[in-house]
Amino acid sequence: MNYAPLYDILPKTLHPTLAETAECLYEALADALALGESLAAREQAAAMIAREQVAAIARRMGGANVYFPKDLPNLLLSARDQALWSRFTGNNLRPLAREFGISDQRAWQIVKEQRRLERERRQMSLPLPPVKEDE
Repeated sequence: MNYAPLYDILPKTLHPTLAETAECLYEALADALALGESLAAREQAAAMIAREQVAAIARRMGGANVYFPKDLPNLLLSARDQALWSRFTGNNLRPLAREFGISDQRAWQIVKEQRRLERERRQMSLPLPPVKEDE
């Protein structure tokens, strides 16, 4: 992969983690863009988009210690779990389990976890009372 169009527009002082993130975005975009144009035009478009996305990531998450998990299937499972939850009506668990290719037991685990997450989102936590120290 030719990274020259990307590094031509990235700041020379860009943190290595952000530069590597830009490379990953650039690779994915260069492969995905179907502009019907030349390879050079696709690479240039991918470089511009990757630079803007890295800037957006830096603005949003700058200063944070960020961890990128390697386990992509777990990220996809989370999306699957959310999709199952959004379609769950209370009496359609078995058909959803079959549709998503999981066991009824696993579907119930997902529903239980999603209910817990929903409850946490809706309920505010109460402050804990101060702890009295022994005198």
